[in-house]
Amino acid sequence: MKHLKYLIIIAFSFCLASCFDTVETVEIKQNGTGTYNLNMDMSKAFEMMKGFMSDSDLQKEGMNKTMDTTISFKSILDSAQDMDEHKRELLKGGVMHVNMDIKKSLMKLDMKYPFSSLGNLNELYAMIQKGNGGLNEAFKTVQAQEGMNSGSDSSGLNQINSIFDVNFKDGSYSKTVNKDRYDAFIHDEKVEQIKGMMSMMGEMNYTLILKLPKPAKTVSNKLATLSADKKTITLKSDLFSAFDNPQLMELKATY
Repeated sequence: MKHLKYLIIIAFSFCLASCFDTVETVEIKQNGTGTYNLNMDMSKAFEMMKGFMSDSDLQKEGMNKTMDTTISFKSILDSAQDMDEHKRELLKGGVMHVNMDIKKSLMKLDMKYPFSSLGNLNELYAMIQKGNGGLNEAFKTVQAQEGMNSGSDSSGLNQINSIFDVNFKDGSYSKTVNKDRYDAFIHDEKVEQIKGMMSMMGEMNYTLILKLPKPAKTVSNKLATLSADKKTITLKSDLFSAFDNPQLMELKATY
């Protein structure tokens, strides 16, 4: 696959998505189908990388080239022969768009996944956001087949969204802190390293956008805003603050 090495490096960076500006959009249609979108802007991290890596290092890692391409997850999953068939089915409709240019400090990763029911959305969300299989499994399989080493360790620190319990139901949405997972997360020694990195890059923003099939009836978080028709809920958070106060990212809504 063209640019495979660069894609694998990018994909494993997904496990540290808490370090990037992130926009998460869930659009739910009247019949329970819809799309899940995850857009990450890693340009600040790329700018920092340029300060730590020489031109020869960037060339060695293949990071000195530009990349603007859209890749179907089905093509990746076809190589992940050991992947659970149910997971493969959930992920195969996804597409990933990568836009990378180290010279311009540009790095954007956009992913889009369709879902056929709210139950499938819950499974898809858990796979992507909590890092417990799914994407990691697919990319590790491809990496092993190509004999590559991404240099990333996805087992130590999951992104900050892993500390939440998220549940989509017909007529409701909830995202609440799981105390046990938060305690384990905040005491991970790698968290301090990530916090230090984030402080050097400045504000790291996370935006949750819920596009509902009906007007919202209740919205718990006072920081959330509603569109004029009350069908779109937007919650913006500063990830750096959320490390110590994850309640800022909690949200319950009915519609």
